This record gives sequence, structure tokens and C-alpha cells, in this order.
Amino acid sequence: MTAVAASLLAACSPLPRPDASAPDIAALAETNDWPALMAARRTVAGSSAQPLLETRLAAARLDETATRRWADNVLRTGSASERSAALSALAGVEFARGGYARAAATADRWIASLEEDGASDGLLGARQLRSTALLLASAPQQRIDAAKDGAAPLWRDKVGLVRAPAQIGDVRIEAVLDTGANLSVIRRSLAKRLGIRFIAGTAAVGSSTVESVDIEVAVADRMAFAGATLHDVAFIVLNDDALSFPVPGGYDIDAIIGFPVFLALERIAFRPDRFEWGNSLPASGSIPLFANGSDLYIETLVDGRPVALHLDTGAARTELTAWFARRFSAYRANALAERSVSGAGGTAVGTVAKVPALEVRIGDWAACARDVDLALGDPTGIADHHLGRLGQDIVGQAGWFRLDLGQMRADIGGDRDGARRIARRGCRTAAPDGSNYPSGSPMPER
Repeated sequence: MTAVAASLLAACSPLPRPDASAPDIAALAETNDWPALMAARRTVAGSSAQPLLETRLAAARLDETATRRWADNVLRTGSASERSAALSALAGVEFARGGYARAAATADRWIASLEEDGASDGLLGARQLRSTALLLASAPQQRIDAAKDGAAPLWRDKVGLVRAPAQIGDVRIEAVLDTGANLSVIRRSLAKRLGIRFIAGTAAVGSSTVESVDIEVAVADRMAFAGATLHDVAFIVLNDDALSFPVPGGYDIDAIIGFPVFLALERIAFRPDRFEWGNSLPASGSIPLFANGSDLYIETLVDGRPVALHLDTGAARTELTAWFARRFSAYRANALAERSVSGAGGTAVGTVAKVPALEVRIGDWAACARDVDLALGDPTGIADHHLGRLGQDIVGQAGWFRLDLGQMRADIGGDRDGARRIARRGCRTAAPDGSNYPSGSPMPER
């Protein structure tokens, strides 16, 4: 069936029946609870909740056409809050796909819908997306020269993040590879030294420590990375001190390669000493990936519980949020500690519970994280809208980790040299509920 025919059928279909027992799709989406959203398909089929659910799930696949088709259905038949949620999903996938002018126009409708509904909670995020999209829309859209595959050497820095070489113009740089970065990032002094052009104006974005901070964007005419040549690559420009961190001996980041570059490469793989990429393949992984805008989530079992974690290769350590603490309250019984949270807007201090050991299973592969921080509140007043973040202390134990962003599937396996002992020992510390192993059984030998 063509997309046009499907749209016509949707327009002519009768209004869905109301279902008081249907799950709260907006509430599940707020915490990016993708396993629950997928399971909800069975209970909302044919109900008034189905169009919004399918809008969210289409956006999670980065399928802009299907997202727009289902969102149009919600805009015709949904409540005011459902219309706002549908426009949020559509603006997010348009932004992720680099359709910045479309995203800005959809954000205008989203803002108007929120204001009409008297809903203030989402206004700041909608306005920030609109301002960033408008700024990016004034620059040429990123593009990539035709190529089938490529690779680059990969290494771990002193805090455990992965870095690789890239070249902007004639200058070689090294960059952190960060799937958690919605846009690529560069420090101001380097941007000026490279002579990359700044886009006139600023945009407001959120950070991990403040609700809103103004940023500038610069565009590199040409960037070579892992055998690929990309043009008009947009970078958020941060002051040098925002990319210098209080680590003994000093720790600086010159540049971060973020989500738009990885999406252009389609299928990416992290190995212990090598980054690889290639064209998307029809059957390229068994583990579901989900997107909320440019934020990636991966389906996991955390101590045997289905949880979608924010996939952040730019995070040294796996973390659990206050949402997780509220959902699984037994974990709050662990010893308490203070933790500093740093971001573009400064540093904040909050209280965390220290989880001694946490088993994370991704498909058939599993690994253990030690001394995991579980946030007990939001010290900055800015809630993380997910249950946790999957960092390098877990994925860095793998022999390989592959993401196909064309198919939104992943695969992982093997043991990195030096990580084999941890992986095979498993999580021996008892879980908060008293079981010998957090998942109820030891990790398998591999």
C-alpha cells in the first residue's frame, strides 16, 4: 500500500473507540519507557490511544513519513494534550533527520498547542528546539560523499571515553565519539584556529545543570572521518573552560562527534581499537534501538528488569536516575554519597545511592557495573526523562558493539582484553531484595 493510500484510509477511518483502561502513552513516553510502550500495542489496538502510541513508535524508528501520518491522525481526533505530544514527537524526528526548517515549523505548532492547552511544562523544551532548529536551518544541510564503508583507529582516554582521529580542512584533530551528543561539539579556541564559519545568532538549549544556556553554532565545510568525507558539519561551540574537567593531571576535550554524523554513517561499530562504519543492512542486529529526537535508547535487562537505557558512549559510567529510584524503590536502601554534576551551565551537587553491583544484559550478552550512582533527586531542578544511562563501564567491556541506525537495531558480543575477568566473574554482590545475584542467576561463562 502506498503512503498516499494509507493516509487516505486513515482519514476515512471511523474514530477509535475510547478505552478507559488504555495505558497513559504520554506518561510512558516521558520516561522513555520503550519496553512498556511496545507492550502497550497489544492493549491499545483499535482504541483512542493507538494513534498517539503509533506516532511515538514511528518516531522512535526515526521514520519521519510514518510519524507525520500518525501525527496527522492525532491532530484530527486527539485531545489537546495528545496533539501536543504528537507534535513533540514529529518535531523531534524532523530535527534528528536534519530537517531543521520543518522542525522549526512543527515546533511553532507545538508551542501554540501547549499555550492553547495552558500547559507550561513543555514550553521551554519546545522553544529551545525551535530556536536551535531555526539557527541550523540557516546553514547548508550536512551531506556525505558516496562511500560504502570505512574505519579509524580507536583508543580510550584517561577517563575511559573513546576517541578517534578526524580532519577538518587540513588539520588533524582527535574527538570523543559520543552517541549521547545531539549535535557535534567543538571548543571555541579550536573553532577559531580552524577558521570554520560561525552562523550569525545564538540558540537556547538545555544542559545537565541549567534549564537554558545560549550557544553558538559553527559549520565545518569539510570533515574527513573514518574514510568518510562529510560536508557542512554543524558544531555547537562551547567556551574552552566548558570542555576542561577537574581530573588529576588535567582533562580536555577538543571536539565531540555526535549523533548527526553517526546517522549519516548509518551502521557503526565500536571495537577495542577500531571504529568501523558501513551502509545499513536489512538484518543487522537483534536488539531494538529507540530514538526520542536525537537521543538513543537501547533495550536491556537491568538486574533482570526490562529497562530502556539512554545509550551514551560519551558517558564514562552507567548511571540510574531518580525515575528509576521511584520505579524500583528497593535500590534506595544502598549507602548514600554526594555527587557533582557538571555541564555547560556549571556544577551542581546532589545525593545518590551507591549500588555496589549492577548486571546489565543486552540481548544474550551481559556485564557488570560497580558502584553505580542512583540519583535520589534532581539537584539542578532538571529531571532526566529516562530511567538510566548506559556508559562505557558496561559497553566498554564488549569485544564489539554495533549500531545500525538505518534499521534501529544493535548487536553486542565478546570480551575486550582486560575486561574478561570482570565479565566472567559476574555480579556477586546481593541485590537490594536479598537475592544472591541481581538477576536471580549468575552470568554465564562465555
